[in-house]
Amino acid sequence: MEGHVRSALVALSSPGANPGAINTANDTLMNYEEQCADAYVLYLASLSTSSPSSLRLSSVLVLKAAVKRRWKDKGRGKPGQMRVFLDETTKAHVRSCLISVSLTGRLPCGDTTNLAMRSTEAFGAEQLEIIQDSPLQTNVAALTATIARMDLPTRFQELIPTLVSSLSQTPGSQEGPTTMQEQVFRAIRLNVLTTLESVLAEVSTKRLLIDRKYRNSIAVAHLGQIYQCGMLPSLRHLDVRLRADRRNQFDLDQMMKYSMLSTRVVAYLLGSSFVKLSDGATLSLVDQVILTIQSFIGQWLPVVIAESVAAEEIDLLKELLKLQMQLVVDTQVTHPMEFGRFLGGFLAMFYTTLVTLLCDRTVTLRNSEITVVLLQFLSNVVGCGQYANAYQVKHELEGVFTAESVQTLARLMLHLFAIHSQVSIETEEDVIRWDNDPEGFFHWEQQQSSDENLASAAQNCFLALAESPLFGGVVFPILLSTLSNVASLKTAVDVEPRNGEQSVNGTDLLPLGSVPDWPIEDIKSELVFQWDVVLTAAGLLASTLEGCNSFCFASWFRNVLSGCIIKLLRCSDDQTKSRPVLLRRLIWLLSCNAAHLDMTPSPSPIELVASTLASNQDMCLRLTSVQCLDALIPMCEENPALLQTLAESTVPCLYKTLEDSDHHESRSMCLDLIANLVSYVGAVGGELSSSTLNIIVSPLRFIFDSATAEHLLLRRNVLAIISSVATFIGREQVKLLYPLALPLLHDCLADQTNLFMEEEALQAWYVYLRLSSSYEPTLGDLFECCATRISLDLRHLPVLMKIIEMYVLLGGRAFLGQHALTLQATLRSVVSQEINPRATSYFYLVIETILRAYPVDGGSLLLHSDVLQMFIRACASNHFGGQDCDPDRVIVLYLAALARVFLSDPRVMDTLLPVVQLASGTFHRENLVDLYLAKFQVAGNGAHGLMLQKLYMMFLLSIPMSHSHQTTNEVLENCTYILRNRKDSLLPYSVGHDEEDNIIDVGDYDVLVAQHMQADIVSSTDLSLAVQIWQRKLAALHSETVT
Repeated sequence: MEGHVRSALVALSSPGANPGAINTANDTLMNYEEQCADAYVLYLASLSTSSPSSLRLSSVLVLKAAVKRRWKDKGRGKPGQMRVFLDETTKAHVRSCLISVSLTGRLPCGDTTNLAMRSTEAFGAEQLEIIQDSPLQTNVAALTATIARMDLPTRFQELIPTLVSSLSQTPGSQEGPTTMQEQVFRAIRLNVLTTLESVLAEVSTKRLLIDRKYRNSIAVAHLGQIYQCGMLPSLRHLDVRLRADRRNQFDLDQMMKYSMLSTRVVAYLLGSSFVKLSDGATLSLVDQVILTIQSFIGQWLPVVIAESVAAEEIDLLKELLKLQMQLVVDTQVTHPMEFGRFLGGFLAMFYTTLVTLLCDRTVTLRNSEITVVLLQFLSNVVGCGQYANAYQVKHELEGVFTAESVQTLARLMLHLFAIHSQVSIETEEDVIRWDNDPEGFFHWEQQQSSDENLASAAQNCFLALAESPLFGGVVFPILLSTLSNVASLKTAVDVEPRNGEQSVNGTDLLPLGSVPDWPIEDIKSELVFQWDVVLTAAGLLASTLEGCNSFCFASWFRNVLSGCIIKLLRCSDDQTKSRPVLLRRLIWLLSCNAAHLDMTPSPSPIELVASTLASNQDMCLRLTSVQCLDALIPMCEENPALLQTLAESTVPCLYKTLEDSDHHESRSMCLDLIANLVSYVGAVGGELSSSTLNIIVSPLRFIFDSATAEHLLLRRNVLAIISSVATFIGREQVKLLYPLALPLLHDCLADQTNLFMEEEALQAWYVYLRLSSSYEPTLGDLFECCATRISLDLRHLPVLMKIIEMYVLLGGRAFLGQHALTLQATLRSVVSQEINPRATSYFYLVIETILRAYPVDGGSLLLHSDVLQMFIRACASNHFGGQDCDPDRVIVLYLAALARVFLSDPRVMDTLLPVVQLASGTFHRENLVDLYLAKFQVAGNGAHGLMLQKLYMMFLLSIPMSHSHQTTNEVLENCTYILRNRKDSLLPYSVGHDEEDNIIDVGDYDVLVAQHMQADIVSSTDLSLAVQIWQRKLAALHSETVT
């Protein structure tokens, strides 16, 4: 084995290996893993210290893959599949190997828990090479973390103590890599921290109580050593190196890396156990850790901002400071009250730093990542509701955030909203991005995160200030005052479309004014961009702003905004050079305030948005209009004529936008809006002309076929449109869509590449069946897809069962005669798999529908599908109380199906009974009778309960009399109960909807079911007469017995 495995690893690690050799090597390795997993894994572990380095790395990577497959049974194999896993001896050796390779560069020899004490051992050049092999050690750390996630906290408990003790054994000398021994200690230290970081990253995501307790225990036990032997000395030595006149760049890089790793390790421990660490003996330790971080940030953050260190050191130092600041941010947001005692110092430092940064726009942009973290911290602190009720914290907040400073900060945040739109050409500007790719800019802006983007972080901070119970009263007057500056807004509206022809003198008209040291290069552009910012703020605070100081958005739109939009639209034809910044923001603002708009004025808001979509060529503005229309449509429910007009005028524009767009998201937005338009017009009782409907459906086949590669998901949108159009035109005309819709559905269900939209295709299929007034052969042809879907999995069994039910209701004997074999295969596939009670209730929907209409033929079909055999076996298991037997709510359905079959053809009972239960005995007819009586009460649950109970008694009254006196009395009592409640109508069997169910309530489904119920033997049977006949037979039998 060793030779073959080694050759395969060499092939995998060879740079010039061809795909065929790689596949052969993979097959070889998988075969050995399957055949002799333990020996294979042990050999891979032994190669982790071999030569050359490429072989070492390859062995660890392959070992990592094998460990993921063979370490622990995660229940992911196929049912009944036997899988081989590693034994405990092999696992223990792998654990030892990984620790030893990280700490000594050798394979283990003896007890690995004492590795940290062997610091005096001589290291050879080979061991030094191994522990300094960064790719190898990184992957060893990752593999160790993978095993730790699966083992801890019950196994591998020696891992973290061994690593931490190794960290504490490193020497104090930090004078540079002058001897092999010092190089060894440096490498071991990095390996220890790399492994600790990887392990803690894995175990920090586990959520069980035992995992949380374990994390608390290791934090309490080891934070002190990690801080004293890792973080504190690393920061001190880094501080010395940074202050030195002559610096060794390699040494400085090593110190920086070491400091970052120790910071991450401490961050994991604090993040998971800050509350536990803040109690008892570790409280002072937490204070030391946080104050050390605060001191380092306080010393070096101003240096970085001022760029007072060498250029090659700036980026690394920024990264370290960002890590430490992020630690503070994460700890505060996770444990706000426990962090409260540190809040004052960080708040003052971060606020002062932020103000310093914002004094110079260029400095802000140069340090954008640090600015984002500062804004995150301020947003979290200001937005923390717990602080508003904590006196001490509230006092500290009010000490930093005076009314004047809050006003200043709020205005600065507004300026930061569009900071990239106003900077010099050297920076990648939003405006340049918009000019080069308007469509891409639209989606880029939608995806910005406050964790990464400066403008988004500023928006988040402004929202926190505005919505804070402490500071909202200061911020809102600023925004309301700005919004009331109508003259400034109208000037901006005049400026935007005139391409620089409109003159603006001075800064008096700027709604936000100017910021000192922020130069304004173009006053007209500044005016437009500032109003873009103000309107953005108004949109973000739409729900809060409404009613604030009597502000009414509908009135503001009617008196101010509508005129601005109309003026901008009139100039849009001439707007060839400038971007429609204000028009686009105004349309976006309408979407934010959709719930506050009045649709009755003429022109209404939705008509203005539709005109914008039709009259402008800028793709960013068109997509914003699409987004806005989607938000405004639900507000027009009381105006069907408006929706109808909107649909007829907008659909061509939407298809034109789709044609002009390149992004999948853009096209999906257009198709979604078309589907929603049709749905809402139909919901409010509106009408659409035949020409409009033809315009809607005619491109769908082409769009479907053209949707390939990254646009494949558009096929889902096509299905949504054909469903909404079918629902709109109703039963009378749905057949007109068959030539388009049914082939599309067939392509979706028959092609394996379309499995991602299987749910949407099945839902659309069900809609068309619900809307069909009669059975058509073309519908029948589509049914052949059903067995294929069931054979793949049961994820969509509910909707598939409802589809089959509709086929039986519509097609009757014609359907059963044509597709009996497919139906048998489908039902057999279901019963051959394990399904839960909820799925069984849908499965019985089909069984009930078949047997209710065609009890004899249906019984034969179920018999040949092995369905009845499964039912009777399940009933026998339940009767005897077998292990893992089906629950009563399932058994009552099986009994109902058997009763229908036995009523129509009693000979089937002889075929199915008795059932031999090897462990419990034999299930006879008498046992079946007892089971019916035992489940009578359970069968009565639900709206259809009385129908099932009557069915039970009809069956018991129909079989030959061999009952005991007690059984006879039970039958009579149950029949009496049913007769007393016969004033309640018998309701058909149905399945209630879950919250996650997609409810489809179209067509005349209830009418079809009612027709079936009228012909049902349960409905037509006179139970009173049946009881009388049964009693006479019983009396005659008793008389014969006496004679």
